[in-house]
Amino acid sequence: ILNDEGYNTSCVSNAQEAQAEINIEIPSLIILDIWMRDSTMDGLSLLHWIKDSNPETPVLMISGHGTVEIAVNAIKAGAYDFIEKPFKSEKLLFMVSRALENSELKKENEDKAAEKAAKRERKKRAQEESKKALELQRKKEALAPRIQKFFRNLQNKKIKISMDKLNDKIEIVGKY
Repeated sequence: ILNDEGYNTSCVSNAQEAQAEINIEIPSLIILDIWMRDSTMDGLSLLHWIKDSNPETPVLMISGHGTVEIAVNAIKAGAYDFIEKPFKSEKLLFMVSRALENSELKKENEDKAAEKAAKRERKKRAQEESKKALELQRKKEALAPRIQKFFRNLQNKKIKISMDKLNDKIEIVGKY
């Protein structure tokens, strides 16, 4: 059904194969049956594993033997939705389309949120840099009169500067 509608699909027989496939390449969507034959874990256990390693991947749970309790547990564990077998092709296609669209919207929102956070951080850094530059300017302005007086006194020879090259020391004698 999904291949006919243009989706690229991959099928596995058990949880171990599913884990191996997911470890190779994270799919855009996973359709997972609750009851899995010849498997070391059931669909709910695999759902937990998927959500632990790939929380953003939408998972549609399906079952022919599902109960309301199982469906609720699957949704609580992170499944996007739950479909009971047998289901109509249209319902599956609708659910797949909706899950993929929802996943894309979440990614876009996360990208926008990250962009906004980065913008806020850049603005904050710019404000901090601006504050530092302003503080440095104030310090320069506060020192300027003292420096000017120092050089006037130096020109008037009221200050004697001696340099001790041996000790890398400069000694300033006089009032400024």
